[in-house]
Amino acid sequence: MPVVRAAIVGMVAALMVALAPALKAAAQDKSMTEAVPQIGHSGQVLSVAFSPDGRQVLSGGADNTLKLWHAASGALLRTFQPHSGWVQSVAFSPDGRQVLSGGR
Repeated sequence: MPVVRAAIVGMVAALMVALAPALKAAAQDKSMTEAVPQIGHSGQVLSVAFSPDGRQVLSGGADNTLKLWHAASGALLRTFQPHSGWVQSVAFSPDGRQVLSGGR
């Protein structure tokens, strides 16, 4: 489990670094700052992936679900429940039309 936790910490850190410029710009422009209520995962988020066009985000978690989000607004678009255990890995196909997940 320590290896999985280290990988998650690494993914979150990379995501924060990638989003830092946009978050900083949004924080400085008060017209862009908006609170969006979330209906997120009920457990830990274990994997996150951006669609190839950057418009959507896919997340998978310890609640056995995948969630598809609108990247700009943060709105939840769809919840998938195909797993009998944790969703540990998520990805988009190169064209962004399909998603793939792996887990327990």
